[in-house]
Amino acid sequence: MLIEKKEIARNQYLVKFQCNNIDYANANDISIQMESILDNRQIDRIMFDLSNVEFIGSSGLLLFLNAKRKLETKNGKFAIINVKQELIQTLTTFNIPELMKSFKIFDNFKEAEKFLNE
Repeated sequence: MLIEKKEIARNQYLVKFQCNNIDYANANDISIQMESILDNRQIDRIMFDLSNVEFIGSSGLLLFLNAKRKLETKNGKFAIINVKQELIQTLTTFNIPELMKSFKIFDNFKEAEKFLNE
């Protein structure tokens, strides 16, 4: 499994990536694994844990954009936690800060949980 899914509250899931890279090589498989959560009408809040992730390619960013879009159609939202500083620096280097601003990134679980429950 490329992701580990865990229900953390009613209608709220934690998705922890078990892979080091999210890119063209595994984005389709990850997308398939995430479908059961994203397509469930009752799940409207997701927290993505990127503590194991060292690289995100354009296909990986597209996964997050698609998740955001699907959740927004049901008035949901998501948060990203535990992003390594090196990953943020890499995405910033490639001039992706505007895209990153559309994602809610938090340092830890408690901050993200507070956001999701607002």
